[in-house]
Amino acid sequence: MYSLPWKHGCGGSCGRRFGSNCPSRHGGGFFTGPPKSVAGNRSLPIPAQLVAALKEHREVQLLQRSKDWAPYVDQARVGHDLVFCRPNGQPIDHRADWQSWKYFLAAVGVPDGRVHDGRHTAATTLLLLGVEPRVVMDILGWSQVSMLTRYQHVLDEIREDVAAKLTNHWTPEPEAESNIISLSDMRNRRLN
Repeated sequence: MYSLPWKHGCGGSCGRRFGSNCPSRHGGGFFTGPPKSVAGNRSLPIPAQLVAALKEHREVQLLQRSKDWAPYVDQARVGHDLVFCRPNGQPIDHRADWQSWKYFLAAVGVPDGRVHDGRHTAATTLLLLGVEPRVVMDILGWSQVSMLTRYQHVLDEIREDVAAKLTNHWTPEPEAESNIISLSDMRNRRLN
């Protein structure tokens, strides 16, 4: 779901600068439909902690529904019981969503950033976890390998891990002690 811009329905004669302020506005508002690309229609792995949080969110959401709750009805007249919505069942305004994102970042002490920056974080986290590049591309819906270099960032932790691996690789392994004892060694031990 995304929001389309409103257009003037008066041909600009209302004197208002933006189509969203026109009394005869049309063509805008929330829009639901298929993803923009084939890659947008995909299954995603969800960590167990997130599944639990979504289930808890659903329980709270059902308790918080207002008396005027109704499923959101899209442009094709199809009703949707949205996962994230206002108490009346209608979509959350993108400005309110943006503001919630900003409050969240400030509350947890994360530097300010765009919602889209979360994709960079996801790509880099998957790299840090050692997920294969092709799998990262599939999860994030990329068809070109060049997107990996655009979204994945090398962290200091990754560099330190490489240094540790190289150290272990080049450190000579201790010579194994033999469990074979020769007769001459046994004689020497007795004499000493």
